[in-house]
Amino acid sequence: GIVLEAIRSNSDIPILGVCLGHQALGYVYGNDKVRNNLLPDDMSSDYIISNNDQGAEVKLAPCGPVHGLMSSVFWLEDDDGNVGNRSNHRLTCQLFEGLPQNFDVVRYHSLVVEFSENHDNLVIEPIAWCDSLKSSAKNECEPQHATICMALRHKKYPHYGVQFHPESIGTGEVGYRLIWNFCHFADRYKARRRQQLGKSIRASFHDTNRDSSNSEIEVDARQNRIQPLHRVFIHKIRSADNGGKMKTPSPEVVFGELYSSRPNSFWLDSSTGSTCFRKSDSDDQIINGDVPVEGCPISSNSRFSIMGSDDGPLSR
Repeated sequence: GIVLEAIRSNSDIPILGVCLGHQALGYVYGNDKVRNNLLPDDMSSDYIISNNDQGAEVKLAPCGPVHGLMSSVFWLEDDDGNVGNRSNHRLTCQLFEGLPQNFDVVRYHSLVVEFSENHDNLVIEPIAWCDSLKSSAKNECEPQHATICMALRHKKYPHYGVQFHPESIGTGEVGYRLIWNFCHFADRYKARRRQQLGKSIRASFHDTNRDSSNSEIEVDARQNRIQPLHRVFIHKIRSADNGGKMKTPSPEVVFGELYSSRPNSFWLDSSTGSTCFRKSDSDDQIINGDVPVEGCPISSNSRFSIMGSDDGPLSR
C-alpha cells in the first residue's frame, strides 16, 4: 500500500502508528542514523548514515505471535514523570502522561520492532516495553529477548508508534488517555506550525522592504487563504424499507451492495456477536430495546464498521 510512502512524505505531520503502523515506522527509520548523535534542524541527508549492524529491524516476535494477549507495559520516565526527552528545545508528545507504570494493554501481532544494543545514534528510539512471554518449556525466549519494544518515537519528527492497541476495549481507559495525549499534542503542534508559518511570511515581507502596516494586512489575508492538505469525504447512506420509509441500512446490506462482488474485499466489525435492538419497529435508532434489528450482528457499544476493497483510487 501507500503506508511507507505516507510516512516518508509527511515529516511535518503528527503520526501515531498502531501495531502494523508502529512496525512501519520501525521499517522506514530503522537504519537511519545521525552522525555524531546530533540532530540538525534541517535533518538533511548529509547527516544520515546507514549501518545495518546497529539499527532496528522488523522481525518475527521472539516468542511467537500473540492474539488478544494482555501484557503490562513500562515506559521511559524522566525525573519529572514525563517520557524521557533528549531534545528539550522542541515540542514532544507525552504519550504516557497520566498513565501509571506497568499498565495493561491488549496485543495482537506476530512481528516486532527489535532494536540493536547500540542504537543511540538512530533517528528513532524505544520508549516503552513489555516482558516477553515464555509460551512453553520447549519454546522459551532467549535472554536477549527478555523485553519487547511496545512504543517508539522519532527524535525529530512528530512520529510515534505503539505496538499494542490503545483503542481496544481490553486496554480500556489508559488507551483512551494515550490517544487523547496524542491528539492534544497534535493540536499544539499544528498551532505552533501556524505560528512559525506566520513568522516566516512576515519575515519575507519585511525582507522586501515593504511597508510594515501593509505587510500585516497581506500576511493575515495570505494565512486565511491557506487550504487544508487533506479532505474527509462523508456520504450518508439511506435506503427504503418495504413500506417506503427511509432508514439506515445494516452493515450486512451495505457490504453486500458495495463490496461482496469484489475479488478482494474486507469487512471489519465487532466480534461481540450481540444483537442490536430498537424500542419499536418504527424506531430508526439502534438503542437498547426489545425489538431485534435484522442482519445487525453488532452490539450497541460498537460504533464503526470498516469495509472496502483493494481496487480504489489509492490502492497500490
